This record gives sequence, structure tokens and C-alpha cells, in this order.
Amino acid sequence: MSKQKAGTKSRLSALHAMFTEALIDELKAAGEENIPLPAADKSVIAKFLKDNDITADADDESMNALRDEYADDLAEKRRERAAQIMGKVGGGEDDLTSLGII
Repeated sequence: MSKQKAGTKSRLSALHAMFTEALIDELKAAGEENIPLPAADKSVIAKFLKDNDITADADDESMNALRDEYADDLAEKRRERAAQIMGKVGGGEDDLTSLGII
């Protein structure tokens, strides 16, 4: 048996480009046909983005709007959780305020 050689950088780059296009095509088709994307496909896409250091910047206007939309909910949940913890350890809201938690 002959030993297989690793792919050249140009071939790997071409494979990467083809895979990227395949993922984009799959997303577009699912959107156009209004078909939900299977969870496994979403996982593959998410891993591909993560492995390639592709992230969404909070500087983006839509990301800021999304963050702002949930900021109050998150703050309220944090207050509730902090009060719950302080209740278990015998503290109160005054303790939370003095610690800068609420």
C-alpha cells in the first residue's frame, strides 16, 4: 500500500472555499424554500465559523439593538439571582447594594 500525502495548501484552500460555498448554498436554499435547517447542519456551520474565528462584533448596529433589547431582562435576572443567593447566606438587599451588585 502506498502512503497518502497530505494535501497541498492550494488544494486545501480550494476545498475550504468549496465547503464554504456549499454551506452558503444550503443556507440560502433553506431560507428560500422556508425549510428549517436541521440542528446537525446548524452545528456544522457554527463549528466552521468558530474554527475560522468568525464572530459577530457587538459594534454592529443589529447586535447592539439585540443586546439592548435583552439588557433589562438580564439585569433583572441577575438581581433576582443575587437576592436568592444572599437570602441563603443570611444577607439582604442592603448587602447587595453595598457590594455594588444591585
